[in-house]
Amino acid sequence: MAQNTIGIATLGAGGVAGAHLQALQHVPEGRLVGTADVDIARARARQEAFGGKRFWGSFSEALACPEVDAVIVCLPHGLHREAVVAAAHAGKHVLVEKPMAITLAEARAMVQAAKAANVTLMVGQVMRFGGIHRLARGLIREGRIGQPRHLLRRRIQWFQDWVPWSHDPKLCGGISLYGFGSHEVDMMLWLTDSHATRVYAEGEKVNPLWQDYDEVSLQMRLSNGCMASLELALNCKVDARDCVVIGDEGTILVSGEGVRLNGELVPMEGSAAEVMEVQLREFLAAIREGREPEGPGQQVCSTTMTALEAARQSLDSHTVVQTASL
Repeated sequence: MAQNTIGIATLGAGGVAGAHLQALQHVPEGRLVGTADVDIARARARQEAFGGKRFWGSFSEALACPEVDAVIVCLPHGLHREAVVAAAHAGKHVLVEKPMAITLAEARAMVQAAKAANVTLMVGQVMRFGGIHRLARGLIREGRIGQPRHLLRRRIQWFQDWVPWSHDPKLCGGISLYGFGSHEVDMMLWLTDSHATRVYAEGEKVNPLWQDYDEVSLQMRLSNGCMASLELALNCKVDARDCVVIGDEGTILVSGEGVRLNGELVPMEGSAAEVMEVQLREFLAAIREGREPEGPGQQVCSTTMTALEAARQSLDSHTVVQTASL
């Protein structure tokens, strides 16, 4: 690092890049070098709006810039592997948006490239930095509900369009499973410090726009013995996003209201921090301290990505998938 701050480039200049760039404005440990996008006018607009020095029409140009120490990959999901592997080969640290990839093989290639280059690889599982989720995880770890036995999570909503590439499963991975399920599956496994051992999924294709399953019901048996259920719906005109963890000694409910332990609302300590800022600070701190960040590539690959791969196989085969076989 040529300066006291870490030089950052975004690979991709779309909507989620804007969220990362906005967060960077409040994180003095990093500085924006520039933005890259195949739409060079969009890259330039982001660079000008957020005070970067440069803009590029390809990510290879950004990776060749010596001022860039780290990149934030904000590309369509199906392009993550190529960008992350190239960044690692260029010696750049990487924060890659979720989902990490759209296949387990791609995720494993990213982990191997980062390890070989000795660079930090962090996956933007941003919900891990939310106050209510950190509170809930802490309560579970403290044994406040005993041993988790049954976890139920819902993300049901009315969602009818997104960016054009999200309509193509080859780029998106599938809007419901990888677009939203990557958040929800990660939360289920992270809250319980576990991984899936077997997975079964059923799906429906309701809106032809997505060319894939937009309604998914997912069942998992976790390594800690807990059974877990996830409901994903994009055609529901009643919105519900919540999570219940039933233990042998108590119950936690996580919702927009906060966290309830056995029915009682648990006070939140401190102020609600902007999760994108907290995530970015963690990424930069991990680089400086030479440690793994929250959401390291290897861990996300072996837990979240493995469960998603099993779910995809189960959706297509209508069979139970044992993750040990993947």
